[in-house]
Amino acid sequence: DGGSDQSLRRSLADLGARLETMRGDSGRVQGLIDESQHHSKKLSKQIDSLELELDFKLSQINENLTDLANRINFIEKHLSIEKPKFSKRSSPADEKYEKIEGGGTEIIKEELPNYKLLYQTAYENLKKGMVESAKENFKEFIKLYPKTELTDNAQYWLGECYYVQGNYEDAILEFDKVIHNYPEGDKVKGALLKEGLAFYYLGDNENAKIILQRIIKTYPRSPQAKIAKKRIEEIK
Repeated sequence: DGGSDQSLRRSLADLGARLETMRGDSGRVQGLIDESQHHSKKLSKQIDSLELELDFKLSQINENLTDLANRINFIEKHLSIEKPKFSKRSSPADEKYEKIEGGGTEIIKEELPNYKLLYQTAYENLKKGMVESAKENFKEFIKLYPKTELTDNAQYWLGECYYVQGNYEDAILEFDKVIHNYPEGDKVKGALLKEGLAFYYLGDNENAKIILQRIIKTYPRSPQAKIAKKRIEEIK
């Protein structure tokens, strides 16, 4: 019986040692899982940052194309006017012309309206990484010029200012204004995506999924829908 007791004690001791080893292994595995999740989320943020940069560049190209188209239209309207001589510092794209007595023309410097100047200032500040200045500029623009063709863009970029600063709560509020105040604008898809991603980074997966699924349903063939699908898979 004494031998049996000793054998039982040894077995229990071995079992206890194995249990401790298993606990240690379990802790290491959990640590690896946590580290993997951390790196996964970090990678997701890096991807979002690249997507934001791409979105920014595309918007910049679109705005430049719009400006170029406006200049071309302006020149076409004046093709019937005698072409004036230009100084080395001027070019047809930068000037506008008016008829004067005697049948000639005079060159009048074309000035941007105040609201376009303010928008340009805000946009340039954002491009340069002066986010706080850009944010104040866009706020002023929206307050002073609530009904221009650029107001929905200004509202969107204001949301981006908060987004790049990691202030996701305020970013959501500003993107939501794009969606509800300018439903026919071209920034709605982008605003929906960024709003969904902002909820994702706040850890609110439920609202993130609702908004991302809305993008997929409403704009199924858009680049935003493709990104939304990737994020929903991560949430699952």
